[in-house]
Amino acid sequence: MKKFMLLLIAVIFTACTAGQPPVQGSKNYTFLTQYISNFTFTEEGAYEAMRHMDNSVDILYIDIASGTRTVKGDMTIAPAQTNGYTNLISFNDCVYFFGCSSRNGDPSETESDVLYKFSEDGKLIKKHSFDRLFRPAIGRFVHDGKDLYFRAAQYVQNENELIPDMGLYRLDTDTFETERLCDAPFQIIGAWKNQLIVNVNIVHGDDYISYLESIDMTTYEHTRLAEAGRYPWFFAKGKLYNYYLVPGSLVIYDMDTGQLSEIKIFENDPADLKNYRAEYHHSDSNILYVASHTENFTESRHMYNTDTGEITPVNMEGFIYGKAGDYYLVTIGQQTIYIGKALYERADNVYAYVKCEDYINGNPRFRYISSSIDYR
Repeated sequence: MKKFMLLLIAVIFTACTAGQPPVQGSKNYTFLTQYISNFTFTEEGAYEAMRHMDNSVDILYIDIASGTRTVKGDMTIAPAQTNGYTNLISFNDCVYFFGCSSRNGDPSETESDVLYKFSEDGKLIKKHSFDRLFRPAIGRFVHDGKDLYFRAAQYVQNENELIPDMGLYRLDTDTFETERLCDAPFQIIGAWKNQLIVNVNIVHGDDYISYLESIDMTTYEHTRLAEAGRYPWFFAKGKLYNYYLVPGSLVIYDMDTGQLSEIKIFENDPADLKNYRAEYHHSDSNILYVASHTENFTESRHMYNTDTGEITPVNMEGFIYGKAGDYYLVTIGQQTIYIGKALYERADNVYAYVKCEDYINGNPRFRYISSSIDYR
């Protein structure tokens, strides 16, 4: 059955890529980086967006050198948007925080989405409220070292209702002016060189077919890569990964070569694997973390080196949030926090830094982080 599935996938990829090879060789290639997270990482530490019970948000800095986690400068946002979705981005010595209002109801009657720009020492540089009828989509942002790229809906009046017109936009991070680049009937998966990697759904009657496509960020031409099936793909360092098509394995599509391959991760019988998932934690890292729970709820975790193809079991505690310099930021538990006279309870993570090589080699040399936070 597995061989049949992989053969079917290979036929799909071959059919879709025949006559439409991946775009290669451009003098204008720019490395784009994807973000969709409450964390963003630098060489010296990490920023984290923490939402409090009063609906305000603190942007915390988790410093490697001092081992502290606290608000840096004036990075407190109150009140924040109500539905809990945020996006935190850092590049060019600045930190960007995006918060969106509720996606339910009439967009003309909801709060505006807001983008904040801070310096790395915590000073607010600029705050921008979008028009209520201009709604950046909940999804991935990418940048080219200067500007931000994202999907957004510009709502237009159609008789008695507002209709979303979805487009791909560029935002100038100096002026915060936006420019529509092309229609965007897709979901952004990632970006590589000068290509935006997207998932496109095409409706066929009561059903739909999903395709993987690349968009040239100079010409905005689409190149169809493959039929995606009904399974989520994710992107890392020039390759697309899917960990559902063949249970226990990663199916890999190489953007530069157009080649399809399979890497077996788990030796378990595929029927025993439950909640199989893969985690890629940082766009500059070459380590892919893959985990699975079996029917008896035992967890198996492995590291897959995307450069060498080596697979190594992971025996360390700690869920990795990302890579800062030579360290991974991990959470090694939770603590209960009591807030105010009413003693409201909330949970907060206990963090530590650990050198990447120690984590990979199974050496638990954690550098524990002390938190100094005004919980409210």
